[in-house]
Amino acid sequence: MTEIMLRVCPVCGKEPRVKRDQSYEASGFGAWCTIQCKPFLRKPHLRVESGKAQFQRAFEEAAEAWNRRADEQVGTMTFEYFDAWCNDRAADGRWGFLEALTCTDIMLEMRDTPRRKRKEKWDELNANNCIFEEIVKPTNEKIKDAEAVQKAGEELGDAGKTD
Repeated sequence: MTEIMLRVCPVCGKEPRVKRDQSYEASGFGAWCTIQCKPFLRKPHLRVESGKAQFQRAFEEAAEAWNRRADEQVGTMTFEYFDAWCNDRAADGRWGFLEALTCTDIMLEMRDTPRRKRKEKWDELNANNCIFEEIVKPTNEKIKDAEAVQKAGEELGDAGKTD
């Protein structure tokens, strides 16, 4: 059995969660797998589900769909995803001052635009995917690096403890 690597969420850069539906399996009708990135008390950024006879097959199909959809969304960030990303960063405080100001300006400009013209305005502001490349991607990379340093520090701390 080969291990399948899941891509990070294209919106927030976090690892997705894999959920195994035990009650569905207990019923004897097969297995159900859900892969999603869902911030606390918010709608999922991205969610895929798959049902098969065995959990491993359901997971493989869901993982393939997750990775395909994550790849499709990287580089084509919609305003809705940008809005969710900004709300997540505002909630967790994991962005710099300049990124916060820039995103606030973009959000204000988009909110002042009538709904029927928002797609046009977003395409204008996000020409050549500059918002993703210059704000979202570097911030997600900084968050990922900070999490790796924190995890390494925790592992070092655990290694130094004696029972």
